[in-house]
Order: sequence, then structure tokens, then C-alpha cells
Amino acid sequence: VKRTRAGILYLAALSSPKLQNPGAAMPEPVGWPFVRRDDISVGRLKEAAAIVSEMAADIDRPLPDREALSIWYLSCVANQTEKLHLAADVCAELIAKHPCNIYVLPWALRLI
Repeated sequence: VKRTRAGILYLAALSSPKLQNPGAAMPEPVGWPFVRRDDISVGRLKEAAAIVSEMAADIDRPLPDREALSIWYLSCVANQTEKLHLAADVCAELIAKHPCNIYVLPWALRLI
């Protein structure tokens, strides 16, 4: 239920949920013009980030699930203009753990 809520909050911060592939397990970067910047949408991203961060920190979860939640966390902070430095740090941390992480690299490229 928490993961679904975080996903809905994340999608609600985009100009259209159709920007994300419904079959994709991970969020994909979108251009800045498609990320809502109003206070409500930023609040949604912050809430989604808090939910997935808490879930990713649960050591009782399987490692692949925690890694997927880390990508969701990255997507939430990478879409907040005031958290771009944090997003870059998260990218660096995730790439250090797994240099060929195909889910992190598009986010890292977007932050350049």
C-alpha cells in the first residue's frame, strides 16, 4: 500500500502520468517542463521520497526490493530543484555500489 501511494504521489507531480511507461518497474526521467513546480506537487514528491526512503532502509526487505526503492527515492529528489545536490550524491552512491546500474545512469545524465 505504501509503495502504491508513493507511486501515485510521484506521478501526480508530473504534468501527465502518461509520461511514464506503465510497464516499467522504475521511474524514468522526464524533461523539466513536465515536472510540476507548485507547492502541492513538491510536497507530493517530498512525501513520496520519505515513504520510499523509509521502505528502502528496512533491512528485512530483500536487497533487490531495497535497490528498486532507492531508484524511486532518487527520482523523487531529482525532480525537486532544491534537492539536485542531494540527487547527485544519491546517484554517486548508487553508481559506486553498482557501476552498471541501468536505472541510475539516465538520472545521472539528466543531472549533468
